Amino acid sequence: MKVSPNKFYWVTMEVGDWKRKGRCSHLKMKRTSEDPPTYVVQFFDFESHRQIEGTLVEEGEEHMLFSIGGEKFYRFEEFKG
Repeated sequence: MKVSPNKFYWVTMEVGDWKRKGRCSHLKMKRTSEDPPTYVVQFFDFESHRQIEGTLVEEGEEHMLFSIGGEKFYRFEEFKG
């Protein structure tokens, strides 16, 4: 997925069976290691600025899924209307 800081994205936080979906903006990603592909992800989710460090688990044309340890995941998807 191509990331632009000027777009809105859906962010879904998943912990086990619990999920919370919301919008975010100002999404930025910086790769910190190659194997496994680890990123520092920064975004603003209308409550506060957030920064996570996670391993890229899955990447498609319209989404990215990061594991931040255990059963905690962040999914970013393009916002469409």
